[in-house]
Amino acid sequence: MSIPPFPFSTIIRNSYAVKERYPCVILVSSLLRGSWSEVIDCLRNLNPVVIYLYHADVAQALRAICAARGSPWEAYQVNWKVASPYGAQRSLSGFAGLVQLYQLYRALSDELFAQLKLPKLAICNEGHWARYYDDMLTFLELPQRPLPGSGAGS
Repeated sequence: MSIPPFPFSTIIRNSYAVKERYPCVILVSSLLRGSWSEVIDCLRNLNPVVIYLYHADVAQALRAICAARGSPWEAYQVNWKVASPYGAQRSLSGFAGLVQLYQLYRALSDELFAQLKLPKLAICNEGHWARYYDDMLTFLELPQRPLPGSGAGS
């Protein structure tokens, strides 16, 4: 089964239950240090939840993404991210530098996610999207439904 881009966001956008129960559903990779707890405090009355999608092996995930999107996309990512002030301060270079940058980002994301005092769900992306959608709907206490484009119910 081929999953169209962002089908879960379609479910979220079109779900009356989510709009009523979770006016602020946060699908997050990370929140920046410093003001992240203030942001959460501001949102607390909206009953936010966090769904954190991550890859166990950052380098493998980046290789797969770059292979799928092509060498021009990879070069673009490496050139602007590794050359950023953050990358330059850490002497990052090439694809290995991009991997280092995302490993640091992942460590920060994991740390912030662990500290969140909100309902949260972590999903390690190994490509089992049907299961992840079921997990997210269960977490959000929403009824299970067929994925867009799955052919179920057609």
